Amino acid sequence: MWRKFYAPIPVWMWHFLVFVCGAVELSNVAMALGELAEGTSKWSYTTGNVIDSSAAIGRDGTIYVGSYDQKLYAFNPDGTTRWTFAAGGWIFSSPMVGHDGTIYVGAGNGRLHAIGPDGNLKWSYDTGKPVLSSPAIGRDGCIYIHIDGKLIAVGTDGNL
Repeated sequence: MWRKFYAPIPVWMWHFLVFVCGAVELSNVAMALGELAEGTSKWSYTTGNVIDSSAAIGRDGTIYVGSYDQKLYAFNPDGTTRWTFAAGGWIFSSPMVGHDGTIYVGAGNGRLHAIGPDGNLKWSYDTGKPVLSSPAIGRDGCIYIHIDGKLIAVGTDGNL
């Protein structure tokens, strides 16, 4: 069984981030770069290492994705790099964009980072263990992450 999506869809293959336009058949997993089912490659970018995180898209269309090269990337919709943020550890966690545009992402160095839409660090919370889970934002504004069997709620100011 397969599904078709008719929107720009991020597809990552090792350390390539590729956006395609048109319909993409998810059943065809052995697609070559530029031969993406009914879609065509819009742009791609090679990071310094593997991408395991999903992309997040801000209200202004900025695309955020983390990499094992210890960077969070921000791309304009046309594929040009807006900025990069050095996280200090590999990024397995998918970023989450808050209502105010703040980007939250965890890193392998145990830090949960809050990064402004301009790429500058707002705050960083030390969890003490690598952050493997992706942050979620509750209605109360708290950022929730799972660390070593515990659910942690961090306020938008970076405090528990």
